Amino acid sequence: MGSLAWAVDDDRLYEAFKDFDDLLGARVVTDKNTGRSRGFGYVDFGNPDAAGKALEARQGMDLEGRAINIDFAAQRSNNADSGNFRDRAADRAKVHNDRVSAPSETLFVGNLPFEVDEEVVREFFSEVCEVVSIRLPTDP
Repeated sequence: MGSLAWAVDDDRLYEAFKDFDDLLGARVVTDKNTGRSRGFGYVDFGNPDAAGKALEARQGMDLEGRAINIDFAAQRSNNADSGNFRDRAADRAKVHNDRVSAPSETLFVGNLPFEVDEEVVREFFSEVCEVVSIRLPTDP
């Protein structure tokens, strides 16, 4: 969803699509520092047909005084074994004049709340695998 009015939040975006089958959720992307809308968001559907019907019916719809622009989001793979992950890493390295890192057993986990400690992280990941070490950066 593009061209969203600043007043549109997750709930308002969801309300605009609630009558469509297989609606899973809606979220407006916000600036992480200010919390203000960045003017775009996502509406998730359980299948492509439902998303297509919503796109056709709501393209250009006036939402809080602005005509919304709708398009399908690009699918991103989270599978490290697929070529997509490696291709994205190589593309990013080219853009930033960098190199692709060698395969690693270390995960970077972002957007953790400030109050999270090592024990919470260990407990969360221990459900899936053995946690060897954890490093949480702190503000000096």
